[in-house]
Amino acid sequence: MIGIVVNDSIVLLDFINRKRREGANLQDAVVQGAGTRLRAISLTSLTTIGGLLPLSLVGGTLFAPFGWAMIFGLAGSTVLTLIVQPVAYLTLETWRGRGNTSAPVGPKIAVA
Repeated sequence: MIGIVVNDSIVLLDFINRKRREGANLQDAVVQGAGTRLRAISLTSLTTIGGLLPLSLVGGTLFAPFGWAMIFGLAGSTVLTLIVQPVAYLTLETWRGRGNTSAPVGPKIAVA
């Protein structure tokens, strides 16, 4: 579960930073990044939840609680990734004083 959430967060922040390097301002990059990555992050979580449902429904006393904990943990962390993380990124970048510029973020990487 943690691996999925970390991967989703990295993908989202990488997309936002790529848009900022291309010249988008901070707010536009965050809105576009969250909107564009919504489907990918949601489908990743939904497929994992779908895979855990059989374990949760017929897993008995040992595996059913584990399955339900994974399902609700993944659902909650998906909401945090899609809502809280972009808001926190926007807030921290504005607070650091980099929010009003469209200056590139991070090093430029040559793409072959």
